[in-house]
Amino acid sequence: MRGIWRGLVVGWVTLVVGVGAVSAAPWKFAVMSDTQWAPAVDHVGRGVAIEIIASLNQEFIRHGVAFVIEVGDLTDNGGEDGEEFLSELNIRAAANLALQQAGIRFFPLRGNHEDSAAAAKRFGEVFAGLPGTAAWRDGDGYTAGTPAELPGLAGLSYAFAYRDASFVLLDQFTLPTPAGQAVDYPIARQQPWITAQLAAAQAAGRHAFVFSHKNLLGQNHKDNLFGTPRGAADPGDADPAKQPTQTAFCRAMADHGARWIFSGHDHLYHRALVTSPDAARSATVQQIIAGSNSYKFYDPRLPYSSNEQPLIQERKSVGYLIVTVDGPRVQADYYSVPCQLVINGNISSWHSPGAFPQADRFGYSTNGQGFVVAPGESFTKVLDAAPSGPGWVGSRLELLGGENTVVGTTADEEYVIRRPTANHVTTGWQPAPLPALVSDVVSLWGMRIRPRSPRSNPYCLALSYDTARVPAAQAGRLTLLVRTSRGWVPAVSRNTAGRPRYVEGAYTNQPLGTAGVLAEAGRVWAVLDYDGDFAVGVRR
Repeated sequence: MRGIWRGLVVGWVTLVVGVGAVSAAPWKFAVMSDTQWAPAVDHVGRGVAIEIIASLNQEFIRHGVAFVIEVGDLTDNGGEDGEEFLSELNIRAAANLALQQAGIRFFPLRGNHEDSAAAAKRFGEVFAGLPGTAAWRDGDGYTAGTPAELPGLAGLSYAFAYRDASFVLLDQFTLPTPAGQAVDYPIARQQPWITAQLAAAQAAGRHAFVFSHKNLLGQNHKDNLFGTPRGAADPGDADPAKQPTQTAFCRAMADHGARWIFSGHDHLYHRALVTSPDAARSATVQQIIAGSNSYKFYDPRLPYSSNEQPLIQERKSVGYLIVTVDGPRVQADYYSVPCQLVINGNISSWHSPGAFPQADRFGYSTNGQGFVVAPGESFTKVLDAAPSGPGWVGSRLELLGGENTVVGTTADEEYVIRRPTANHVTTGWQPAPLPALVSDVVSLWGMRIRPRSPRSNPYCLALSYDTARVPAAQAGRLTLLVRTSRGWVPAVSRNTAGRPRYVEGAYTNQPLGTAGVLAEAGRVWAVLDYDGDFAVGVRR
């Protein structure tokens, strides 16, 4: 696959080396999608999934997020003519009361179910004060981006910054201009504004995230952010007329350090690496299709693009994402509840499950790297080193063994087409937070095989440490530790299989659960089957 099978993802060539506007403490935002409900008749929320929204609002409050972004399809019928249908946008806005009372802001996008000029007008009324509008006010850590200059687009496509991150939200649907005309602005016309927002984020040393309703490459839907397919055989990027726009968009994200784009539309959870179709200027970004918060769920279907590499997928569940920004490190957790479908693949009612288990975790750091490990490939391509300078040990990470032999798959609506998933392994670094740790802390993401389980293929992780910090009497008791909610514990004690065993000497293909130390080389190693935050310390 062009641009994806290289060890280091193409889109990461021009990384921001460090985040300049570093926050004093980690903070979080949430992503949700597609809060439609049907049938609307006799439902107290009409075409809005107010029961699911209520459950998710409590989750967002529990997680302590600063704000929530919804990536479109706020309603089922909000784009139809008539007050009966437009009022669903009012119902959706009213469902945010619990968030408002908790001091959590809400940033919505329209979707294809609110795609009319009348819906755009009502959207601006019920979600007043969005960035780019006259009612917006900077403050409390928020600043608005430059408003979109195309007539009528401000407050529909918009950008803002919060603390050390920037957010670009894209609307591609029909809207009324100040002159009363109904128009739509395809992404090609918005691209100069998009690029400017991403460049401003990079210049300020901020993370950048992009949001749209439609996908870069859909799994069920083949219409996408760039328009409709040209025929039944087009997966969404086969039209030569659209390819320059697709490449320019991905190139702008990659060139300005924006790694992730969140979308909805497909009513399933799906992560993938997408490479733009122009071989000469190809760029790779990660798309996150945020799942369903609706009554309906879709299955993937042919055709699929050779420019997409799936990473993980979950269908037929209600879920949401929590993204934690911690200086250069960003981690996303997906929480979901599988649904029992009863009517034509839909659910007919919703009752709060009480808990949403974690189904996926991924992340990146601006001081780390990214590697794609294809099915059957070795993990030994994963190599990285911590920054140097005051406060840093300069630890080196190596994966000494392990292969991507057990792979996850996606599945289409007939379970006939199953596409293998790859591992997008990413790294990040932090200085040791405790004197008892004698290495830098390395974060490792992307080793999981399937959703709803942290288990990975077995691999050997080696990490170097500062020998000057270790008394000779303790050198033989050093081991790889992992950060948990209860502190730092031996990493092999948290494997999902295998028995902990501690040895001295080099790694020579020992089994899962073995941990070793090479004191003369200043390095420890451990054979693990999960990812996390690791450092070197004394085994108690």
